[in-house]
Amino acid sequence: QVYVLGAVNSPGLYSIRGSQFTLSQVILMADGFTRFAKKTKVRLISKDERGEKIESLVNVDKILDGGDRDDDPVVKPGDMVIVEEKMISFTG
Repeated sequence: QVYVLGAVNSPGLYSIRGSQFTLSQVILMADGFTRFAKKTKVRLISKDERGEKIESLVNVDKILDGGDRDDDPVVKPGDMVIVEEKMISFTG
């Protein structure tokens, strides 16, 4: 299972048994980004073989926009995906 949190339409816990899922596929499972999602800096938190935490920032917007699929990391059970919201300033 993988946690998808933050600025997605259906945050929660998703089962990724049976096959390999990439980061963009997991975000689509969570019904995609909200209007205010920071798509260019999605945080993927996983653990290496020694159990050490690894955190990476992924530009999912570029991947979904027909970018390089090699840049789309495979998500493993126990990983956490965090989509932050953009800072919105209302000036006027």
